[in-house]
Amino acid sequence: MRHSTRLLGNRINVSMWRHVTIAIANRYLNEAFGRQAEDGHADENDDDEVEDNAWDLQAGHGTRLAGMIYARELM
Repeated sequence: MRHSTRLLGNRINVSMWRHVTIAIANRYLNEAFGRQAEDGHADENDDDEVEDNAWDLQAGHGTRLAGMIYARELM
């Protein structure tokens, strides 16, 4: 946290750090490791329920909540 204040001018807490690391993973790692489609389906089945994505589960929530929190529905 000391380094964030010195380098960025703002103090980053744990919550902010989690959001930053999730955003970095979404931007750079998901495509490299074969992330499923943004809707959470690996294929084009007509299932009503969205299967939780492993990336979202590692961030501590399901795919539906990730879409609401990180506004991926808007992209």
